[in-house]
Amino acid sequence: MLAFKTAPDQGSKGISVLVVEGGTPGLTVGPDLNKMGCRSSSTTSVALKDCLIPAENLLGKENGGFKVAMYGLVSGRLGMCSMGIGIAEACLEEAVDYANRRVAFGKPLAALYSVQAMAAEMHVKLEAARLMVNAVARRMDEGEDCALETSVAKLFVAETVDEVCFKAMQVFGGHGYLRNANVERYARDGRLMDIGVGASEVLKMVVGSAVLRSRA
Repeated sequence: MLAFKTAPDQGSKGISVLVVEGGTPGLTVGPDLNKMGCRSSSTTSVALKDCLIPAENLLGKENGGFKVAMYGLVSGRLGMCSMGIGIAEACLEEAVDYANRRVAFGKPLAALYSVQAMAAEMHVKLEAARLMVNAVARRMDEGEDCALETSVAKLFVAETVDEVCFKAMQVFGGHGYLRNANVERYARDGRLMDIGVGASEVLKMVVGSAVLRSRA
């Protein structure tokens, strides 16, 4: 799907979304980009040259592409939240397993208060994020407009992923810093939560302005 300006003088009201099928003459897809994380997801450049797209490939109404894009962002942010919770859950599982297996100072790491405290903090943040995302998903299923709520949820989940990944690596110590450690990969994958489908800085502007308007 690509967005085009079909009425350039109308700003956001002059955007249309068209489906460009693979193999369309004039469409060139570049090689996969070498990303820091989430490498199982293909990310490439796209170039169009003398590319003719039939009118029946229009998604939604002509000049109604902005609404289509906004809906995609809302659902995309919820999807990112689900991915983030999965990353945080995997990190916590890895940390718990390692803490129970690794013996230091004559006892498992799991017996140390500092490790217990980190496990508690990771679990609390993860459960709060999970409850928030489930609540937003339920409201979206019921047909509510959750543009603001998905922004709030993604901000919180991004912070949760950052914290859980950091604490999991602390539990592992030097072993968590090795390239073949799962928590190292989760930390790289988790960075996308602060960037993809709306950077955290942008979402803070969205949420902050909405809060200030609602309480004016």
